[in-house]
Amino acid sequence: QPDQGAISIGGRDTAGLTPAQRDVAMVFQQYSLYPHLTVRQNLEFPLKSPILRTPQAEIDRKVGEVAEILQISHKLGNKATALSGGEMQRVSIGRALVRNPAVYLMDEPLSSLDAKLRSDLRIEIKSIQADSGATLLYVTHDQIEAMTLADRVVVMFKGIVQQVGTPTEIYDRPGNTFVASFIGNPAMNLIEGTLKDGTFTADKVHITGLTGPDGPVTLGFRAEDAALADDGEIGANIYSLELLGDATMVTVRAGGALISIKADKTFRAEIGDHCRLDPRLHLPLVRHQNMQPPRRQRIIPMTITILKVGKPESERAEDDAKVRGTVEATLADIQTRGDAAIRDLSEKFDNYSPDNFRLSQSEIDAAMSKVSARDMDDIKFAQTQIRTFAEAQRASMTDIEVETMPGVFLGHKNIPVQSVGCYVPGGKFPMVASAHMSVLTATVAKVPRIIASAPPMNGAPHPAIVAAMQLGGAHEIYVMGGMQAVGAMAIGTETIKPVDMLVGPGNAFVAEAKRQLFGRVGIDLFAGPTETMVIADDTVDAEMCATDLLGQAEHGYNSPAVLLTNSRKLAEATLVEIDRLLKILPTAATASVSWADYGEVILCDTYDEMLAVANDIASEHVQVMTDRDDWFLENMHSYGALFLGPRTNVANGDKVIGTNHTLPTKKAGRYTGG
Repeated sequence: QPDQGAISIGGRDTAGLTPAQRDVAMVFQQYSLYPHLTVRQNLEFPLKSPILRTPQAEIDRKVGEVAEILQISHKLGNKATALSGGEMQRVSIGRALVRNPAVYLMDEPLSSLDAKLRSDLRIEIKSIQADSGATLLYVTHDQIEAMTLADRVVVMFKGIVQQVGTPTEIYDRPGNTFVASFIGNPAMNLIEGTLKDGTFTADKVHITGLTGPDGPVTLGFRAEDAALADDGEIGANIYSLELLGDATMVTVRAGGALISIKADKTFRAEIGDHCRLDPRLHLPLVRHQNMQPPRRQRIIPMTITILKVGKPESERAEDDAKVRGTVEATLADIQTRGDAAIRDLSEKFDNYSPDNFRLSQSEIDAAMSKVSARDMDDIKFAQTQIRTFAEAQRASMTDIEVETMPGVFLGHKNIPVQSVGCYVPGGKFPMVASAHMSVLTATVAKVPRIIASAPPMNGAPHPAIVAAMQLGGAHEIYVMGGMQAVGAMAIGTETIKPVDMLVGPGNAFVAEAKRQLFGRVGIDLFAGPTETMVIADDTVDAEMCATDLLGQAEHGYNSPAVLLTNSRKLAEATLVEIDRLLKILPTAATASVSWADYGEVILCDTYDEMLAVANDIASEHVQVMTDRDDWFLENMHSYGALFLGPRTNVANGDKVIGTNHTLPTKKAGRYTGG
């Protein structure tokens, strides 16, 4: 039942109807099929409902049509368990399409498919909706899907509706800066400045002839609504050029602003060239920061401002889909070819092909002999701290037995898993501490068989990682990296006995491999690329915020780093500091890409807003530097690890202080801890 108001479908109030009577078909992001049935039987199933009483001839016709649309006609006789992930998702969509319901509810139904099939199915879904006249309620992060499929688009941010309108209204007249920066590729150009007597002024930007009350404004215009012109009002310098085939995307720097312009494909220039641009081919959007959105658009006003956004969610979803497909194929290859597949993958990704991927005791001793005395002392110090805390955690997990009534005894017992595979990432840098966090804690838990694997570094086992694994208590040490290591430990090969559980962090491919293997083996949690959030007010300086953000962004090319603040001065100063640090940071090549694609700066009005956004993002690492750190400690509920105060450094907590750094990512902090 709705909390308020009424929900009607086709003029009928749904309050008194059973789910079956509402005539609603649902498609979920994760496919839901009957594994014991064939594809044909899965597609037929909804049509054989006693309520529908569909004749068999009609069932055959509908199943055939939908199978052809979805390109699965040749799979109709296969069991659902014999399909790839993308094929299973197509069958899931097909089960909804065969019904011709009054309403389709679709939750990211195309996210698991490849780009070509997604494009084809967008056309088919729109055609089916037009022919059937059914209402389609479609949830997606992909703005292309939203803009091409929808008659009306609802844009949401952090659970709050930002704007409702037609695709044209949303694109041409975004209701606020979030919508402007979210919709469109590239996003709308946004320049903060002031309007006085019809002249807009920002850093080295002056535009005349505008209308509106004087005061602070955000000026916005699309890349196609600007042109490079000799008599243009804005002076700039060419920052980057991207040839798109039918056009050239030109990015220029005007003062402190980067502006995108869609130019003709014949446009030619050099980086650094001076130019002028005219942003008034169409009337630019000028929206006062304090102006309330038009009521007819039913926008809920929001005081949160996005000062920097990363890669659009649609592009992130595209990246995730590619990772899913790659991992799915890799795990299937390991299942089929075993050691041969592992060797091929190791040669491909690590240029490493030893006689045996498992290290002998003499190879372990040789590697450990290369570790300096200081590094060995550091490893032992860290393991002492981590063991102490892990033992205290284990002691808190007590066995119980109670007599609930005379002669009836109930209880639970904590039993270690019998074998565990610990993955220690290498990636850009050797993650020695990850060996402490997985191998050592498994030893404290008294796991009988502990195997550990890490990728080679420069064609050989990394000495410090091997030392940490050996001192931590690993029974078997392998030199394998990435998804192939995770797959080998979980699936097993001719030479590697499979384990019962996988633990440890890793890149996007490792995290996805663990997700796909969950069920076959247990996993600790979804620990993908590192994430960090800094919650700060004006009690802390910008250099510290920038340092802590880049300290995690440098881990990889897709490490989200978010600044959440109620101080515009701090937000803007932090952006300047990040630019400065990226010019001198030894890891700038990695950190700059991660910050450009996954960095965000979110400006809130109140601490309550900061808390709400922080809990919604549920970041892996959250560093709080405010005048009320304890208040955040009491009220935050979704995160991996919380670091309070400017002197509580994430790196220190992650590496040596004693707590475990294998932490939940991708919003898993909403339901699990580290």
